[in-house]
Amino acid sequence: SLEYSVNVCGAKADISHASAYTPPLVLNTAEGLMMLMDVVEKAQYCTGCKYEKCKEWIDTCIDGGTFKGSNGETIALLEESWVSNRCIRTTVCPLFVAREGSICVACAAFDNSLRSRLSKFKRRALGGTDAHTPFVHLPREELIRLLRKEVSTTRALQKSNERLRDAQQRMTTTQFNAEYAELFTKLGSSMDRIKSRVLHPVCEWHSCKQHFETIDELQHHVYSTHIHIEENSTQRQPLYKCRWESCSHKEFKNQKAFHTHIKRHTGKSEDAYFSLLLQDQAKALSTPPEQMRWHPAVLRWCLQQYSRSSSGYEAMRNSGFLKLPSGRTLVRYRNYRHPETGWQHDSLAEMQSVYSAFIQAKHGKADRSNFGALAFDEMKIKEGLVWDSKTNELIGFVDLGEDDPEPSATLQESLATHVFQFHFKSLFSPFTFPCAYFFSKSLNGHQINTIFWNGVSHLYDFGFVVLMAICDGAASNRRFIKDNSASGLGVGINPFGMWPLFLMSDPTHLVKKLRNNLSKSGTGRGSTRLLSVAGQEITWEQIRAVVKRDGERLLRFTPLQKEHVNLDSFTRMRSRLAYDVFNQRVEDEMFETERNATKAIRQYLARGRAVVDIFSSRVIMDDPRDRRLLSLQDTAAWFTQWKAECATKPNGHLSFVSTQVYEDLQMATNALSGLVKFMSTDSRVANLKLYVIPGRLNQDFVEGYFGLQRSIGGCSSNMTAQRYGYQTLALTQSHVIPRNLRQAAVNMPLPECPK
Repeated sequence: SLEYSVNVCGAKADISHASAYTPPLVLNTAEGLMMLMDVVEKAQYCTGCKYEKCKEWIDTCIDGGTFKGSNGETIALLEESWVSNRCIRTTVCPLFVAREGSICVACAAFDNSLRSRLSKFKRRALGGTDAHTPFVHLPREELIRLLRKEVSTTRALQKSNERLRDAQQRMTTTQFNAEYAELFTKLGSSMDRIKSRVLHPVCEWHSCKQHFETIDELQHHVYSTHIHIEENSTQRQPLYKCRWESCSHKEFKNQKAFHTHIKRHTGKSEDAYFSLLLQDQAKALSTPPEQMRWHPAVLRWCLQQYSRSSSGYEAMRNSGFLKLPSGRTLVRYRNYRHPETGWQHDSLAEMQSVYSAFIQAKHGKADRSNFGALAFDEMKIKEGLVWDSKTNELIGFVDLGEDDPEPSATLQESLATHVFQFHFKSLFSPFTFPCAYFFSKSLNGHQINTIFWNGVSHLYDFGFVVLMAICDGAASNRRFIKDNSASGLGVGINPFGMWPLFLMSDPTHLVKKLRNNLSKSGTGRGSTRLLSVAGQEITWEQIRAVVKRDGERLLRFTPLQKEHVNLDSFTRMRSRLAYDVFNQRVEDEMFETERNATKAIRQYLARGRAVVDIFSSRVIMDDPRDRRLLSLQDTAAWFTQWKAECATKPNGHLSFVSTQVYEDLQMATNALSGLVKFMSTDSRVANLKLYVIPGRLNQDFVEGYFGLQRSIGGCSSNMTAQRYGYQTLALTQSHVIPRNLRQAAVNMPLPECPK
């Protein structure tokens, strides 16, 4: 081996600049030596900076031909060149260049600096100055010229200010003042009315006049105490009456219209946000952007819009109608921490702080809002790995943390295909929070059981008690429910505090399963069973007949359309289509047209409608003798009796609904009955007068959360594991907290990523 170096006139040169081919530093073969000699022979030399063009300045100002930088170090030298007569070469010149007659990059940069210095030298030699010349070095004539220029500029600005002052005086005429005075008077009166309604809610129902602390409490009082349904003797449809003082609309036939009308009287907790927006707009007009501190509620609203569409938010921000924080500011609040799977201490601590703000807004009332349901569901994500540049990790593996009792063995098995989300929802207040998520693939009941109880333990450490578990009817979830049912299907024990645990399959899925069992009943193609009660068949063709007869009428009598009966994989998942099948009008139509032939299916529809009415009800339930609860228990007993009847027949299981539907109904009945009994009889909570709203006992809030994840996913709703984690942070900051805490979250600060 041979080590070498190339020297030019005693100076070491860099041969790598001479050619596209760079010879190795150590030569091991004769071919390498020949190639090195060929490169050296063909090499071109840097000519350096020309001495002649700046000879006068160098001879006058430079001592010894040495050029020094601002730090005093030598950066270039004047030397005799073998290429030209004299030249200036930098100390870092490689001596070799790629083309003949050219100079290296270092010498070229120094040449530009020489030109600038030469230009300044010539101007000063001629008595001229430039914009960078200090005033102490300017001649008297130049100072006089600059002073006259500044005086002229000042006079022009004074005239411009006078014109603006005159325009302002012309604008402040009597008519202008009157218009704006009227505008601000209306705005002020409206803001005072909103402020009074938000801060001092009063019930003005007939002979009530009761005061409340929040609008939510007022609305609960009106719905639970005053609103009642009166059955009209001549009509089957209920009649809703408004008894608010000074109200001209007294009667409503539609419940939704009636509730919307009541909110006009009580107001909404979101009314407080408008005044906050106006205050920030006034503040932004007089504050520089870098010094502006936005209200937390305004930031959450901006984060919500930015998460849905960053381009749409920027278009709104640049329109000039509103002053809004920049996207860079919002990103700091959105990515305030790194997303992690599992039961994380930071996430649960954030949940606890949000709950504390919620309790503080309720003036510290001990209403057991920390008692809730832990709902869980999974959503499909894109299978694959994504590199996270912030943590230098690959995201996309199955990640159950320390809760995984059965780790994956192969790489293909370890790639996640779903995200398993846990959501805590208070049973006795609007508080909800997405507390944990896991990247999964084909979870079994044992894994779900381990993750669930680990989460219950962590939540208990942070002051939250899990009284209920809600999930869909998947096989693994059903195994989990059966393993934890101690005193009956759907009733168990929470050992953390020795509280009861009620396990329920999602009622919304139960209604769709009841409809799906009916849609598969018949003798035609695609039918898998033939339901029958007391010897009379129940078929899907009877529902099709209703749709056909209704289509021949001038005005439809039922809500059923063709999409209700021609089901596919998409329409089977739509809850509204299932609810409409059990509508009272469908049963009434059958009673009027085919009374005797539809007796069995009308019984089935009536039992299904009982389930729909109970788990869609927003009226409180606090008494085990509540007629709705008794109706649900009667429905469960009817299905039990029907099952016993079918058990005596050959192939009787085909005449009855599926086992999953029957078990889900029994679980829902046992869980709701047990929960209401617990609230009224357990000595630890009986004196708190707790109540439950059956319409909240479902998985809809988890499905809604998944819908928000998809809505902010851009053009692709099938997101990666990494994107799901970062979108979870954005939703926690913007969507989840304001929606559930309302007034409690108005002044709660947002965590911010450090700059």
